[in-house]
Amino acid sequence: MDKDLRKIHHLEDTPLIRWNKNEPNEFLQQFVTKLKSLNMILSTNTYVKGTNKVLTRIIEDAQNQTMILLIGMTGAGKTSLVNALLKRTVLSTKLAKATAINTIIRYGQTEEVKAYFLDGQVASFDLDKVELFTTSDTFSAEILRENLDYIEVYVNNELLKKVTFIDTTPLEPSGDESVYVKESILNRADDLYWIFNCNSKPTQGELKLLGKFHERNVKPLAIINAIDIHEAAYEQFIAEQNKLLSPYFRKIMGISVRNAEVAVATGDDDKWNQSKFELLLEEIENSHANQSDRVYLIMERFIKWLKRFQTEMELIPQREPYITAYNLLIQYQIGKQKASERTEIENQKLITYEKEYHKASVVFKDVQTLYQLLQVISNNKHFKTYDVMVFVEYSNDYLKAVREYRTMLQSYKNESNRNDGKQRHSTGKGLLKTMFVNEQQSIKQSKSNEPSEVLQATLEQQYKKVLALEMQLFNEYPAVLKNLNDIAHDQIERIINRVSLISTERMKKKQQLINAIRQLNGFNNILEAKDFVETFVEQLIDQKDLVVTKKEKLSLSETLVKIKSIKLSHETLIASTHIDEQDDEISKMQKRLYEKYHLLPLRLTIDDMKSEIEKPPIYSGISD
Repeated sequence: MDKDLRKIHHLEDTPLIRWNKNEPNEFLQQFVTKLKSLNMILSTNTYVKGTNKVLTRIIEDAQNQTMILLIGMTGAGKTSLVNALLKRTVLSTKLAKATAINTIIRYGQTEEVKAYFLDGQVASFDLDKVELFTTSDTFSAEILRENLDYIEVYVNNELLKKVTFIDTTPLEPSGDESVYVKESILNRADDLYWIFNCNSKPTQGELKLLGKFHERNVKPLAIINAIDIHEAAYEQFIAEQNKLLSPYFRKIMGISVRNAEVAVATGDDDKWNQSKFELLLEEIENSHANQSDRVYLIMERFIKWLKRFQTEMELIPQREPYITAYNLLIQYQIGKQKASERTEIENQKLITYEKEYHKASVVFKDVQTLYQLLQVISNNKHFKTYDVMVFVEYSNDYLKAVREYRTMLQSYKNESNRNDGKQRHSTGKGLLKTMFVNEQQSIKQSKSNEPSEVLQATLEQQYKKVLALEMQLFNEYPAVLKNLNDIAHDQIERIINRVSLISTERMKKKQQLINAIRQLNGFNNILEAKDFVETFVEQLIDQKDLVVTKKEKLSLSETLVKIKSIKLSHETLIASTHIDEQDDEISKMQKRLYEKYHLLPLRLTIDDMKSEIEKPPIYSGISD
């Protein structure tokens, strides 16, 4: 998070660096090569995305041109100064509004604007759109700037091949009259140019901020603009402010941006000389040439980054996703015994499910009669739906009627046999005797036939009842047949689903473990970066002419000790986590059930269900 300079701690004086001309560049190149390797290791982990982004900026700035930060209050002329140095109007000043966003002006063959948004997105625009970001006061521009971090303006200019300018937003006083510059922008600067206007005295906020710089031994170049107001303007400003300002600056010089602008527009050499811009260009050249200070500033930023990396490492075991993934594996290790017992219980269930599946698939195999079908329905409660139970009721009525009819038919036959026996006995006595039977005997014989007539009528009535019930039953059967087969199919699917449920639960737990391991393995590159940092920093500390102060070197050593003490034990935990593959066995079991057992559907036909019964005999009575 960006901090204002009021929160920066005191640092010792910059160390005295004794290097030959090319040695700083060589050191910086080697240093950047190491940082690139570290950056590559960290780039695959989103957890340290912010920290790696800071490292990326350090690398970019170390490879870029010297970066000069322009600081000043509103109206000091920073933006106009940049345009005059570039000898063209690149940044808009026509609206007489202060620059609204920190703007980095750097060299580029393709002239464009790159907008860096707070969410990490980068968008490119034509150069003529720069006003939209810096000074436009339209509603859309203000909305756009709310989500911006900074912009980069690429200009094809020879001066920018040596240096990059950072045009900051004006220093605005806060409630306690302090002013501040974003730490993220300040840290990127190799040199600071402070712009004053001859007409304005330094504010209390500026002096407080200069005091902070002074504590850090940062001595900017003071540039007093608008010396063209009148001949004595610069001398008057120096006379009044020199004693106050000189402790804070390495040098104070006066320029005229207005004269420089006129000179650029008209080609007037006198105006150019009066602008004093040649002296300013010499200072810019000196800033570019002073690579020793630049190496120190990059090292200072790296030391701060190292502390941030240390903090990230320390927080990893306490934050998501590490803590949840780690605890999941710990719980898995603790619950291994219970998990083994649960697995054994599940395996026994699977054996039972396979038996149930087989039984359910052949439930209709031996059904050849209506009675056998009713027995199957009675013994398997899943068949007892409303429609099926109505059919069962019809079936029972039908079978009962058939039984009653058969009983009645047998009784009728028995009665007929008795009557037939009597008739044969009577015939055996001779026709003559029979012809002379008295009237009393005829009456007696007539009365004995009355029960057979009643039985005959009842039998015919029962026969009609059987046929009616049979028709009712057979009309219902096609729908019930389909229903029973559907229920049987659903039953074996339910059994499969029970198997699948066990498989799903195991797969879920397995996937949780796999995800946890994957998440923890995602931190392996941070461990790799940790090892890299430890070796790299040890080598830095061992260098005889390390470009840091004694205090910074001590801080570097202390940070290294802290980084070394950080332990992430997930690799050992992962190595001891063995994922059960029994869910694959369940999948094989499901496949085996489908291949081995097939539902034998109910194929009982109406003819199979029909009870064979005789028609009622035709009653003829007893002949005389």
